[in-house]
This record gives sequence, structure tokens and C-alpha cells, in this order.
Amino acid sequence: MTLILRAGPAPTPPPSTSCSPSCSHPTRAPPRQTTPPQDPSTPQNDSENRTPPPPPPTLPTLPPELQSLITAHLSYPDALSLKHTNRHFFQTTDTGVRLKVAWLLERRAQRLACPSCGRGCDLASDLRFCRGGVARVIRRRRMHGECESRAGLGWT
Repeated sequence: MTLILRAGPAPTPPPSTSCSPSCSHPTRAPPRQTTPPQDPSTPQNDSENRTPPPPPPTLPTLPPELQSLITAHLSYPDALSLKHTNRHFFQTTDTGVRLKVAWLLERRAQRLACPSCGRGCDLASDLRFCRGGVARVIRRRRMHGECESRAGLGWT
């Protein structure tokens, strides 16, 4: 058997935490790890120590309660556009008669054309209601064709 000796300091054994399993005196805590003091004149690079911030929440990642509160503030064309983005919003977004009537009254108050001019408004379904001018109105809204300055809208 050959014994190899190495130069340098001898390794220190880890500190014991108790004398024996039957010992009753308090155990010694492990030594604290401290960071070396930094010179206040040198700038600290915190970007290395920070984790990147989490991405901001998007509408699909919000809880359903918040989604319904947000969609309750949408006008009919905006709610209809959101409804047709995916299956989840198709099932959860309301585009009922109340929203259609409120949108028609809002358009009338702003002196905009009624999308059902010349024929009766069929409020039974989105498909029947959107025949004719509603699809054109939604296209114009997407192109911001109706986003001009009008009294009461808050735009200047």
C-alpha cells in the first residue's frame, strides 16, 4: 500500500453539530456565508444578479373573472371581433341583443349610419344581424375609418 502526501493545508473536517445522539446541550449552527464587502466607489452590476421580469399578462392568460369584466366594456363590433379570435372567447364573449341595441343607440347618438338601413334589424343571431352593413362597419373600424374627432368621445 502506497501513501501519497500532498503539499498544502490539510482539509478541515466539517464542524460537528452534536456530540452524540444522547447529548442534551444545544447544537452549534453551521457557519454563516457572508459576501465580501464591496467598495462603495465601484458601481455595482445588478443586471447580472437579477432575473428577467415576468412577461406582462395578456388577455388569454387572465382569470376568467377579469376577462368577463373586460369584455363587458366592449362595444358590439369589438366583442364580435374578440369572439371570433378563438374557441375560448367564442364561448365566453357575450354578443347578445342588449349589446346590439346599445351599439345601435350609440351609433345613432353619434349620427353614424345604421348598418341595417332600409331593412329591419334582425337581432336573433350574429349572422343575421351582420348581414349587410355590419361587416363593412367592422372592416372600417379595423382600419380606424371611424376614429375621428367627435364630441363626447374624448378624442381631440
